[in-house]
This record gives sequence, C-alpha cells and structure tokens, in this order.
Amino acid sequence: MKLSAFTISLASVLVAVAAAPVARQARPAAFFLVGDSTTAVNGGWGDGFLATLRNGAIGQNKGHSGTTTVSFVAGGDWGKVLDLVKSNQAKYDCYVTIQFGHNDQVPTDPQLLSISSPNSPF
Repeated sequence: MKLSAFTISLASVLVAVAAAPVARQARPAAFFLVGDSTTAVNGGWGDGFLATLRNGAIGQNKGHSGTTTVSFVAGGDWGKVLDLVKSNQAKYDCYVTIQFGHNDQVPTDPQLLSISSPNSPF
C-alpha cells in the first residue's frame, strides 16, 4: 500500500513539473548541414535552405559530393561538425541535418563492404 501511495505522489509531481511552463531566453538557430551531393554546395538543397534563414539564424553547409556516411566520419568531417556545434551552443540553438544514402547505395564501394551486415547481399 505504501508503494502505491508513493507511486501516485511521484506521478502527481511529474505531471505538475511537466505542466509548468519553463521560461528560457530565446536564441537564434544555427544549422549545420551534413550530407552527400544532395545537400552539398553548388548542387544540393543546402545552400537554398541556408538562404532562407532570418532573425539572427546562421548556418553552414558541410555536405560533400561523393561522400558516404563512412567516408564523412573517416575523413574527419563529422568531428568538425561536432566542433561547430560545441563552439556555437552557448549563443545558438544548434541543429544538425543529415542526409546520406545517394552514394551509400553503391554496393561496390569498398567502404560500404566493410560495414555491411552478415546478412547483406553485398
């Protein structure tokens, strides 16, 4: 019986906390775009998206034509994006968009073969 009363009390506190509005200072957004040619500079959607930013929002397009999820990480690009988030998170609400798949579909890519699952047909 004591456990039930505790559970009900805890649930009441959680509902009250969840319902209470939390005030915080609004910060502009920072968008860091990651991907292959579908996102990349001079050909992907990334630059068009960044051109729409307003009200102090910023962004950087880190997409590269020809990259895969594996090569983006292995080449150090993912680490650079994480550094951008860390260096901007005090002033901005940071968002990272990720769009890969175009090059990851190529079954002859040696980088892909190294991460294929045992049940993969590749």
